[in-house]
Amino acid sequence: MKNSVKKARSMGGLAKRVQGEVEELRTLYRKECVQRKQLYNQLQELRGNIRVFCRCRPDDQSESVLEFPRDEELVAYTPQGLRKKFEFDKIYGPNSLQEDIFEDTKPTITSCVDGYNVCIVAYGQTGSGKTYTMMGPPENPGVNVRSIKELLRVTAERKQVKYALKVSILEVYNETILDLLDSGTGATKLNVQASGRGVSVPGLTE
Repeated sequence: MKNSVKKARSMGGLAKRVQGEVEELRTLYRKECVQRKQLYNQLQELRGNIRVFCRCRPDDQSESVLEFPRDEELVAYTPQGLRKKFEFDKIYGPNSLQEDIFEDTKPTITSCVDGYNVCIVAYGQTGSGKTYTMMGPPENPGVNVRSIKELLRVTAERKQVKYALKVSILEVYNETILDLLDSGTGATKLNVQASGRGVSVPGLTE
């Protein structure tokens, strides 16, 4: 009987030590996660809070007047033969893939999950390839679709955190804001409002 009591006490002491070690490991893991987030987002800030990428659309109907000396440099020749140089944070040539574009924008998704406000914008004239780059066809999706999939993947991996995801989609056309999720007539007038460092569109469908 005495041996059984001693054994039980010994097992109880061992269980407490193991539990203490587990809690210590959990604390270290949480600290490591916080430090990783801080270092990761500091790296993003060092790269630049605003980064501009340039993607050149291929044109089989005419001869290219572009040269790519470096990943960050683009040279264009005018009809008069003048040489003009442009610099960006990253340049993608006519043969670039959808995967290439997303790979360099993917870090912003991690920053978003870490609590930072992020924005990915495509800008260019009509026919320059904005829709293809951002949306793409179903068999070769663009940045928007890949970003949503990555967002869902990252949040699913972090099981220790509960996330609430909401989506709104708007279009700015001829200086008018259109709510693309509005199932009604779309007659509601929407306006952009700035509050502090944030921007919102009151009344936008979520």
